[in-house]
Amino acid sequence: MAQCPPQLYRPTLLQPSPMRPASPPSVASQMVVSAQEATKPWLESVAEKAGKLWQDDLETLYLDAENQFPDISWDMVEDKGDEGKLSSKVWGHTAMVHARATAEFRGRYPPNCSFNVSSDPGHTSFTRELRAMHTVGPSPHDLSDERPEDAAFRDIARLDRLRKDMLYIWGSSLHTDVAICLLDSDGSRRHAARSHRFLLSSRSSYFRRLLLANDGETTTKSTIYLPTRHFPPGSLHIILGYLYTGSLGIFRHDLSLLTGFDLIKGALYLSLPVLEDLVRSEIIVEMLHGLYLANLSDAEYFSLTGGEWITMANLGCRCWDCTNGAFRILQFCQEDGIQEDILDRGARRALVALFGEGWCIEEFSALPQSITDSIVTNIKEIITPINVLPLLFAAENALIKLDASYKSLLRLQAVKPMILSVRGSLEKVLCESAGTCLQTQTWNDIMVVDEEDHSQLRYENLVKVGWTLEALSRGASPQNALGIHQALEAHAQSWIALGPSLQSFFERTQNYLLKMSQHSPVAQLAQYGASSSISPLLDKVDTNSLNSSSGSFYSAVSTPTRALSLGEPIDATHSAYIAAIEAEKTISLYSVASSRTNSTDYGLYFTRWAISQETIRESGSIWSEADILKS
Repeated sequence: MAQCPPQLYRPTLLQPSPMRPASPPSVASQMVVSAQEATKPWLESVAEKAGKLWQDDLETLYLDAENQFPDISWDMVEDKGDEGKLSSKVWGHTAMVHARATAEFRGRYPPNCSFNVSSDPGHTSFTRELRAMHTVGPSPHDLSDERPEDAAFRDIARLDRLRKDMLYIWGSSLHTDVAICLLDSDGSRRHAARSHRFLLSSRSSYFRRLLLANDGETTTKSTIYLPTRHFPPGSLHIILGYLYTGSLGIFRHDLSLLTGFDLIKGALYLSLPVLEDLVRSEIIVEMLHGLYLANLSDAEYFSLTGGEWITMANLGCRCWDCTNGAFRILQFCQEDGIQEDILDRGARRALVALFGEGWCIEEFSALPQSITDSIVTNIKEIITPINVLPLLFAAENALIKLDASYKSLLRLQAVKPMILSVRGSLEKVLCESAGTCLQTQTWNDIMVVDEEDHSQLRYENLVKVGWTLEALSRGASPQNALGIHQALEAHAQSWIALGPSLQSFFERTQNYLLKMSQHSPVAQLAQYGASSSISPLLDKVDTNSLNSSSGSFYSAVSTPTRALSLGEPIDATHSAYIAAIEAEKTISLYSVASSRTNSTDYGLYFTRWAISQETIRESGSIWSEADILKS
């Protein structure tokens, strides 16, 4: 298959003119904000779920206090008349009474006391207040006088009071009965924290199994050992805070991406799935601004975006924290024992949206090849006619940036084969569906000439047209050349408005495609009269002007009819590229349609030239902004 010269190095695209007008109220930025806002209800629902579980666990602690490591009790005696007296024991926890009970309750019902239910008219308040110590029911602090008209406010105030009291129980370390130590890999022990067995047992199935003997009876275990590798500094402190309060709110300013990863590991180890959900939602919504709607399933995401890459890109944030976070999440998800499908798909969506210059950073090239290969596959899966041109332009800009950073960041050159691989797939779809691709809104926006367009914007559009023609030429084959020609011919009138430069380039590309189509089986049949529909198109090719000299070695896109001497001026009418800038100067022996690489095989219709990138830079880009705008 014949190939067209790759795109020339054009530094003006990397550093746009400062006169370029500001983008309109960024629809993209609005989509980013709305996308982040759209994920906040998800975070709120997860936080609400965590709070509800915490309340349920505390109520279970009250109902099943006898089996939750109680350290205080009361004897309730009820006179049954002729049947005698019925005695029952009520169990509790000193820490809860100390932090939550009213002074009146502590004075009336001291620990280990006995009282007669029948003769004590206030016995009902005992049960009510004991329950209130563990729930957000009628509060022992009597908040009803504060806002009696607002029941919702009272519930919120009671919940807040319960959370603060539990925080006090944890922070004061009063009446603690178990120590948690971290065990290093070398066997050394480090004291980490003190806690309450009743709280650990009621909030974590892992701790409950650890604190119970094999026969289900409670033990006097006073120390719990946890491996340091699962609980780096700080993470255990936050996990304990969550167990006591059912929230991460007080730690929000202490959370970072790495801390979040540590919390997820700890939650997995301690069998705390709701904490894992809460940390995951905090990472996605608060730290990474929605992470491309990672909470949505793939089906929901593609339904929302319509499969359009531009929409996918606009639905996420490209700030450094989000970009770097996506790379770190992918690396985290590769660790043993980590199954984070939601984070993983969000990070992959981010890297798909960042295709182009977003890949031209060391963090991307540092990813394991298995990950980068899968990301390239993800990109290729969305190559459809509507996405071809935006992705093609992103690929070309990435190649420009990679060439510009070649000397300073040689490591980035690992990214180049990936970009070229995607570009090759884009060219294949572009050539197979040229008619459809050239009817998309992206192409229409480029081809519409507006006199009010800023010069820099117009220049960039013209460059995109050049990229498209080059891609069509590279991907053309005898089998599809005629179809590409017909697709371009449908827009022939639009080329006139773009000026004589690109019009000339367009005409030469069309001649090149027709020349190539002569080698297709259909064209060969037409030459023998087997098909009449193709003959008129083939007759358009001026074969006398192509390769008319025995010394000709130029393609149909760049077609001097004879070899030039080293210093001979070049006739601008013979080269689409030279015509595009109305060249008036003598040009060196180097081919104008040169490659980014040191040596490029242009195929059947192109000569092979050796040219360095430095040569191009020294002579300057032949597609300068000023020259193109002359047209």
